[in-house]
Amino acid sequence: MGERRHKGSDSRDGRDSLRTGVDACCGVGSDRSAASGTPEVSLYIADNDAAMSRVSWHVVVGSLGCHEGPSPAEDERALADSTFGAMLAACPAGLEVPPAMIDAVLFDFDGLILDTESTLRRAWEEIYQSHGLSVPGAVWASWVGSSADPVEAYEYLERNLEQPIDRSALRDRRMAREHELLKREQVMAGVVELIDDAVDRELRLAIASSSDHEWVAGHLRRLGLFDRFDAIVTADDVVATKPAPDLYRVALDRLGVSAERAIAFEDSAHGVAAAAAAGLFCIAVPNRVTRHASFPGANLIVETLAGRPLAEFLRAAESAARGY
Repeated sequence: MGERRHKGSDSRDGRDSLRTGVDACCGVGSDRSAASGTPEVSLYIADNDAAMSRVSWHVVVGSLGCHEGPSPAEDERALADSTFGAMLAACPAGLEVPPAMIDAVLFDFDGLILDTESTLRRAWEEIYQSHGLSVPGAVWASWVGSSADPVEAYEYLERNLEQPIDRSALRDRRMAREHELLKREQVMAGVVELIDDAVDRELRLAIASSSDHEWVAGHLRRLGLFDRFDAIVTADDVVATKPAPDLYRVALDRLGVSAERAIAFEDSAHGVAAAAAAGLFCIAVPNRVTRHASFPGANLIVETLAGRPLAEFLRAAESAARGY
């Protein structure tokens, strides 16, 4: 849980909060809960009135080799730099807060699980270059997320050539090149670990993708991930794809989970907008293509999933739901 700072309050509050948590992690000043047998750790955060509020969790201490981490940063793009994130960094084997509210984790596919978006863009760039054209990164990023075959890409070419093109033939050419490039691609960093962690926690898993089922299922099978998901919802299942919320609403319905009890991972602006419209806590993970986009609907933005435990995101979602 990140620190809430009262404007103008002493930054020492954040350091004291961090020290309290780390000391407790190391067994200093903690006491045993008779009910659970695990240490009860008390943390103190500064509320909006600059008063001190007491918040307690039961934690499992996995390591006593803790030390005080850096002072909390104010960069919202990195949960690991918040008070609680700094504690996790200081105790890499240490803190485990069993989340009680989150029952499901939903994933986008293209650009989040498999980097199909970089290969799609490269295939199109080769086509554009053959006509002496190029597309700015920010423009391309605005096309990503609503379809695996963005119509804007064809329209851009026709507009610049000032004549119609054979879209079907061009699609076949682009797809052949994209499949060739995709043979080299593997699961994106941190995704498998996140899925394993969710399965270990007995959370429900789903895919919500604007691509068609054959595309998503085929790649999931190749990557050995198909059987890990309880639901796979694609463009074949809805009338409107992202940024409409339909894909996420259908996925939640199939999982039997309410939006308040789920989180979503997305890489595109359209995907984030869809998740937010469905009422989900959404973590944006921009890739090489979508890093040019903005994500106003994201609750959290991280540069990568590599090395980020699922517990970080579950805690962030629960803290937001409780108004911390």
